[in-house]
Amino acid sequence: MGQRHQVFLIARVRPHGAPPDHPGNRRCIAAFHHQWCRGGSPLIAMRRLVTLIKQPDNAAIVRAEVRDIEGKYGSHGAVEPRIPGIPCPFTAALLAMAWTADLEDSSDIYSSGTTLVYDLLDASMGCWQGDNNDGLSILDVTDPEDPAYCFLTGDETPGTPKQRHTPLDARGYLSAYYHLEKPTKGKAKHGNTTHGKLSTKRKLGHLKYTYWSQYVEDLTDVPLLPITSLREAWPNETFRDPPRSNAVSQVAPESRQATPGDVSAGAMPTLVEISFEIVVKQSVDDGDTAEVEKLLWLPGRAAQAKTILRGLGTFTDSAAHLLGVALEELREETYRVDLTGFQMSGAHVATVLCALGDIHSVDLSGNAVIVADEVPDILAATPTLRRIVLMGCPSVDGPRLLELVQTQPSRFKTVEGILHPAFLTIDKPDPYPCAFTYVSVMSSQTRRLSCVSIPFFTPAQVVQALTDIIPWQAGSKSETMSSSDFGLPSVGTSAFQGGTRQPGQTVNERTIMTVPYQTPRIPRGQMVLWTFVRNMPHHPLYGQDQSNNGWGFVRYTFQAPSAAEAAERRLAAEKLERMKAQMELQVAAALETHGHQAAMDLRGYLEVLIAYHSISLHRPDRIDGTVYDLNGFLECMAKEGRPMPSDDAVQKLEKILYMKDELTLQDFLERMAKDGRPMPMEEAVEKFENTLHFKGGMTLKRCLERLAKDGHVMSRMEAVEKFHLDKGLYMKDMLGEYCCPLMKQETLSELDPDQTRGGMIAPLRYLKGEGFSC
Repeated sequence: MGQRHQVFLIARVRPHGAPPDHPGNRRCIAAFHHQWCRGGSPLIAMRRLVTLIKQPDNAAIVRAEVRDIEGKYGSHGAVEPRIPGIPCPFTAALLAMAWTADLEDSSDIYSSGTTLVYDLLDASMGCWQGDNNDGLSILDVTDPEDPAYCFLTGDETPGTPKQRHTPLDARGYLSAYYHLEKPTKGKAKHGNTTHGKLSTKRKLGHLKYTYWSQYVEDLTDVPLLPITSLREAWPNETFRDPPRSNAVSQVAPESRQATPGDVSAGAMPTLVEISFEIVVKQSVDDGDTAEVEKLLWLPGRAAQAKTILRGLGTFTDSAAHLLGVALEELREETYRVDLTGFQMSGAHVATVLCALGDIHSVDLSGNAVIVADEVPDILAATPTLRRIVLMGCPSVDGPRLLELVQTQPSRFKTVEGILHPAFLTIDKPDPYPCAFTYVSVMSSQTRRLSCVSIPFFTPAQVVQALTDIIPWQAGSKSETMSSSDFGLPSVGTSAFQGGTRQPGQTVNERTIMTVPYQTPRIPRGQMVLWTFVRNMPHHPLYGQDQSNNGWGFVRYTFQAPSAAEAAERRLAAEKLERMKAQMELQVAAALETHGHQAAMDLRGYLEVLIAYHSISLHRPDRIDGTVYDLNGFLECMAKEGRPMPSDDAVQKLEKILYMKDELTLQDFLERMAKDGRPMPMEEAVEKFENTLHFKGGMTLKRCLERLAKDGHVMSRMEAVEKFHLDKGLYMKDMLGEYCCPLMKQETLSELDPDQTRGGMIAPLRYLKGEGFSC
């Protein structure tokens, strides 16, 4: 059941065993399954993906992940050494979020899918090995800032046989589903009894054509992926050459992925440049760079000084000082700095950033000197810093960095993202540091939760994310939240994976700060955890209990286990380690006896078994939860010393959170007219509409009484009486079930119980292949 569609990202990667100068082969680096995607949907999602992946900050991490797998794995598919299922998790998460959520219009959010663990596929699979009805979408991210795309239709996809297994552009794929010829205007003969119907049909045809043309137009700036790239990525598959036509789609040229730090190639250095390099290095060795600093204003000198300093094997205090001066001379942007490839200690990084002032983002990729324990010191020296990139930094130990964030969270209270592989995994380690969790109650009957957690946060980031995904604004009613789609993990993940945006930056252009942790329960293990709980109402026809509806910021505090509990957990942990060791032996035996697929199936089964046994290690340590409204949350944030959001951002969210569904008199009268009720005089309606809005809990009669007190002459009150107001026709009776108040403190105990209603211990994480099971 469904309209199944797969999406693949490919990139040019040097295979294992190839010489260092090998240009690389295109191969799959990420794959994704979508259960309901056909027609115009893949085009819209592809546009979101291209926009997201071309964003320079995101593109840099994509490049870093591709660089990290250079020379490690087979040339394609499952060729040994076999590539991991998700070799580039940041890139795969970008793909998944672009395909499952669109937050551009928060009053009309698109959401789909289940979880990252469930929907992402193995990068080693063949492109047609998935369960497919409606074709494939493929994007080449060899150069993520200039990607190329194509669509493929398969044997079950609509369209002609000539279109199948042929790389298609947006128009070609869409034409498999719809007739894309522009409707002719035509003229109907007078007296034709079907004139009205034909006119309506033409209007509908023009409207559809306009929509479809926009989908196609949105991808015209993206080149079409050549068939040679497909054959390179999946040499065992058969692809058909596209028919010769007058198509205007630009075909992507062959390209080699550039590496950061590449200097413009070409001319040999001049004698002046060589002399300047000698002067710079000598001044750094002498510890006196004053004379060099006087030259940095000359054209090209600051950039050359930066290149020279990047090449230094050992960085000194004088080098750090000179680099700060050079960067200040070069800086065009006011909030970011590129320090990729510099072999600097954390102290020297702090020196440079302090010299530059208000810096929000720094890229330290390729630094082999900096260590994990220096990261908090950099943050302390630069409190404006929101993003640190640490890709390809071998001395930054991932487990140590996770431990620091877990045990010393107050030292990371000003940052929104540390882009290090430790925070970019799909399957998170245990324990995993969580600072803020967005909790959606998907069903008050089953108590199913969708939780999205991030390791760092600022109040500005939280306020922005909530404003993006709570669609009670621009006149929309909160009844739009009655669909459980708004509780899907994709919504929270898309919103909270992004950092605070710059002015003019759209949601789909957001800078991704992390790969959030998706769980079916509120994470345990943090001494303090902030959450936002969204227990939005469901329409009463679903038979749901409305008494616990509400929203709130909840601060959970946790307590370490007692000595006896700790001893019990140690024994359980030792048993679990033995199970894991036995699993590896069993898998190895299955691989030798029955082959790779059987071994992988056995591994999957045993991993689920181990995951359920590991639940005993995670008995809840939560001891207290306190509900706060928005103002209370912000007061706590100020006390913690976190950077605060702007007044405008707070006011916007405040308006959303505290908004009850408002119904103007005109809205009310339109509803009454549909019910066949007589209307009051137009004059009274106009006067009333200019003075009041009709709000929940107030009868029309009471509103008219207020209007009369203001001196307005009321007419035809008998018409008003015919509304049967004496029977208590209150607006809250009509719409009250959609109003969502601050949640009650006493409801916390029922929010995330330790056991399911059947008495089973509820798992704390999603398991592969289980979607939303809890």
